[in-house]
Amino acid sequence: DAFVAGATGYAGRDLVRVLAESGKRVVAHLRPDSSRRDEWRGRFEALGASVDATPWDDAAMLEALRRHSPSVVYALLGTTRARGRASGGQDDYESVDYGLTALLLRAAVASGVRPRFVYLSSVGAAPNTNNAYLSNPGDFTNIAGATLTNNELFYLQAGNLLNAGTLVNTDKTLV
Repeated sequence: DAFVAGATGYAGRDLVRVLAESGKRVVAHLRPDSSRRDEWRGRFEALGASVDATPWDDAAMLEALRRHSPSVVYALLGTTRARGRASGGQDDYESVDYGLTALLLRAAVASGVRPRFVYLSSVGAAPNTNNAYLSNPGDFTNIAGATLTNNELFYLQAGNLLNAGTLVNTDKTLV
């Protein structure tokens, strides 16, 4: 069972499709303020996925993860420079890519479900770049106040997410 945050992005929409086609129970999270929410709801439900539009709020997301009880949470969150500029900086890298991922991780740990957490970074991400989008956003292993093991937290680059069809880390199958 999977909860996919960032389901409408390039990697997210394909992941929802792959998981649903493989018979997994999938919850596709949509931004509650999305202007295309009804369109995406129809597309995901046609694939057999459930849709959730929980607001990006700590308490609300905690309740959503308790309700859905996923075994894997995918954080495929991202923004664009254009969106960041258009929002006056409210939808910048720090608040979306890092901030919402941190919120989702805190909720996943606090939910009591203890799902595996998959964080997707961009192709080309590296710690030594001056580009905030491509630089390492930080260590998420202790952000939720609990140490996460290698069996609970996975970092993937976008090129590795969908190529194999099944996500694998060492000998652990995620989906």
